[in-house]
Amino acid sequence: MRLRFRIMSQGEPPKKKVDFYKVLGVPRGAGQEQIKSAYKRLALQCHPDKANGDPELMQQFQEVSAAYTVLMDPTKRKQYDMMGEAAVEMEALDMEQMTFGTTLVAALFSKLGAPIPTAIPQRTLDDATDTGARQNARAIVWGQSMECSIPKNGAQFYRGEVTGEVAERGVRVMAHSPAGSKFKVLWFDQAGTLEASDESVPGAYGRGGSMSCTHLCSFRAMHLDAAPQQGFRVSDEDDCPPIFRRLETLAASRHSPLREGNLLVAIQGDNFFRDVKVTVTFSLLDPSLKDKVTGSEEALAARRDELCQLEREYWDARQKYERVAAKVAAVTESVDDELLERDALYAEMAGDGLLISGVRDAKQRAADARARAKAKAEAKAERRR
Repeated sequence: MRLRFRIMSQGEPPKKKVDFYKVLGVPRGAGQEQIKSAYKRLALQCHPDKANGDPELMQQFQEVSAAYTVLMDPTKRKQYDMMGEAAVEMEALDMEQMTFGTTLVAALFSKLGAPIPTAIPQRTLDDATDTGARQNARAIVWGQSMECSIPKNGAQFYRGEVTGEVAERGVRVMAHSPAGSKFKVLWFDQAGTLEASDESVPGAYGRGGSMSCTHLCSFRAMHLDAAPQQGFRVSDEDDCPPIFRRLETLAASRHSPLREGNLLVAIQGDNFFRDVKVTVTFSLLDPSLKDKVTGSEEALAARRDELCQLEREYWDARQKYERVAAKVAAVTESVDDELLERDALYAEMAGDGLLISGVRDAKQRAADARARAKAKAEAKAERRR
């Protein structure tokens, strides 16, 4: 895809800016259950069957459906939170078709932490199905590390035999770039058809740079997306406790359980300008820890469900607190005004000009402080849009 810049023609109305969270009436930190509940309620209210041709209701239903689709998808939601609607409509970039200028723009945004999706080159997909190209892939040696330098937009294939013993044990594929290069790990089936792809993420637990670590087990393991980068974010999540997002993407692994046959993997370079230098290690797993791993993941799945319920309770309590806090603020203003008015009346009764002037100034200072607080709150709300 090429980066496109659209110039609005004269007289063309600007596109309506839609806040998906406001459309559903949920806070930015809302969990999936809260989003689902809001969607069901609103969809029933403005469903086309009840709209009777009302264009406003039909438009509302489209916005509600679009908001639900984006906010229920962790990847799309992450992109929306960072870049707004533009990120949702963004297609994967075909780097083979990009000019130097568009590549430079994309690289700058990516450097800031913006999620810039890139397409897998058709050449790589064709090579995966080509028998000759597959035969030229580097042979996997279990337990050994292999270094490779991948040219821009190129790929390095690896192939190996998965025996019954290897399938029973399971394998770990670790790709690490000390320089922090961006790359994808592509997984293919026996016929060379793409099954899944994993993006590199920032290194962790003592490994700098960037990495991708995948466990192919004989059982259905679970997968957890890496936490989003904080460098490029359009809005916050209303001070939502981060723990509510930690397990939100925990789900069954997108990789099928490991079986006997051939394993075909490719490292796809994803840098915009530089070659990618990666060290790839194919390791066999210790099967004696299978029960502990499955037990740990079952406990995390239960904890994820617990957090969903806890998040609902949190937002209910927070909304109640905010309603009470608003009442307290309103009553505080009223009491302050009433006390000033009382002092003003006593000053007038006594004919004390100095006190009358002082009370008048106090009233003006209070009004100015409220105006500043209101402007600050409105500016904060505007930033969150």
